Amino acid sequence: MPFEGLIEEARGGSELAARIIVERYQPHVLSVIRRKMHREMRQKFDSQDFAQAVWVSFFRERDELLKASSPAQLIGYLAVMARNKLTDETRRRLNTQKHDIRREEQWLSDVNNTRVRAGDTPSHLAIAHETFEKMMEGSSERDREIAILRMSGENIHAIAELIGVSERTVSRVLERMQKDSNS
Repeated sequence: MPFEGLIEEARGGSELAARIIVERYQPHVLSVIRRKMHREMRQKFDSQDFAQAVWVSFFRERDELLKASSPAQLIGYLAVMARNKLTDETRRRLNTQKHDIRREEQWLSDVNNTRVRAGDTPSHLAIAHETFEKMMEGSSERDREIAILRMSGENIHAIAELIGVSERTVSRVLERMQKDSNS
């Protein structure tokens, strides 16, 4: 399908045209994201996360966004969108105290000297699971909720707000649970 026809179909709401645009121009979007993503952001985000955000924004305002008159112009527009998404999230995650990924604490990343990483063997995963189960034994419902929230990636401040306790209480519960699991 020629470029002009594809744009017109997408402007009209064609899902097929939208899918073709994404398939055709996704490599360009990913290329920009992978080149420009900050090193510390790579630990928390996948380039596909940002690519999806670009496409959501792109298709939200079809009439405005699909005014590209050539493939090169569309690629340039998508590249600017991708850089802007990265810049906004990088500022949010590295320049604000509330969401700063550098302030996040590792918890249970090294339980009984066993690190669990993608690609680990089933025995590593079983040991980690057993350690977590041991931690949960005899814990109150509140303590279990704190541990589950922490394991899901919430920071201590957010957990304290969600549960309605002080940050110090959350820290003490996590320290006690980790200590009990190591004994």
